[in-house]
Amino acid sequence: PVEPYLIKKLSEEAGDAAGVNTIYGNLQSMFQAIQMIGSPVVGILLDRIGIRYTSALVFLASAASYAILAVSYDLQTLFLSKIPSVFQAAFLVAQTTAAASTGNDAAARAAALGRMTTAYTVGATLGPIMGGYLANQGDFYIGAKLAVIGSLISVALSLVYLPDETAAEEKETTATEPKVLRKKDSFVDDLYHTGKMALRSSL
Repeated sequence: PVEPYLIKKLSEEAGDAAGVNTIYGNLQSMFQAIQMIGSPVVGILLDRIGIRYTSALVFLASAASYAILAVSYDLQTLFLSKIPSVFQAAFLVAQTTAAASTGNDAAARAAALGRMTTAYTVGATLGPIMGGYLANQGDFYIGAKLAVIGSLISVALSLVYLPDETAAEEKETTATEPKVLRKKDSFVDDLYHTGKMALRSSL
């Protein structure tokens, strides 16, 4: 919530106070473009390395983004802080977890997704209020510093509590089927396939 004020402060220090609105617009556009690229990549990672490790990676990326933001004392570093957010798709990982954990139980899945959306909405409401309150004490960077700690705690929680369905899948396969060597699609193949899907006129 304090990014506009931070940009104003950094712009004034750089002698470009007139361009605050443009700079903020460019920063938001950059963030949205990075998210547009990153979300399909996170989807591919969920398929390839599973929920547990994708979630840990997502929160590590968040920690990196907030850590850079916490030391962004010029506009270039502020823009740089958005680069790690390419993997910042925690809600996508959470939706996948809810869907995978409830199996074929449609009612349980709907309930889990509903609770998750409620929790996310509450957090997205209280977080900016708290961030604004803390920043009002005179430190625009305190929210980012606390977010680094929160993200690292989330990495640990992901590794401890989230399912590692890739290991379970491998165990089930080896227990019931003979070992068959087959060519797996590369990460680049998956990206290409995702791009083709996104460009379909029906979508």
